[in-house]
Amino acid sequence: MQTPLKSTPLSRFARNQPVAFIVAAQTLVTLLASLVAAGWGPSSAIAVALGCCCYGLPTALFVLYAFRVSPERLAQSPHLATWVVQSFYRGQANKLALTALCFAAAFVLIEPLSVLAFMTGYCVMIPAHWVVSMFVSNALASTGD
Repeated sequence: MQTPLKSTPLSRFARNQPVAFIVAAQTLVTLLASLVAAGWGPSSAIAVALGCCCYGLPTALFVLYAFRVSPERLAQSPHLATWVVQSFYRGQANKLALTALCFAAAFVLIEPLSVLAFMTGYCVMIPAHWVVSMFVSNALASTGD
């Protein structure tokens, strides 16, 4: 059972604009991780930012693609459910392809690339996305302002 969040401007933003909230949170994590990595030098900061972007950009594309239909519209037209499921599959396939393309481009085009910093940036985004998704889920489940 999810405990409802106390109504704050942040939780209202997550409830009213979940896609924008997820993209904004991923951008903030990218900036913070890059600032931390800047302590090891500018090339590390760039590699971390690229790693974060290799996770964040495909995820943002998936979110925008998969959640094109609002829950209200879906409730009014139940026949859209099949279309929504297909959108999720297409969105996930596009996300996987774009992730592979981002990795390939980073390894081929960026010289020199700190692989450790790059993978650290990518891996930092995974739990960050989980936390943001849980926050949005709790915000959407909470009732009342």
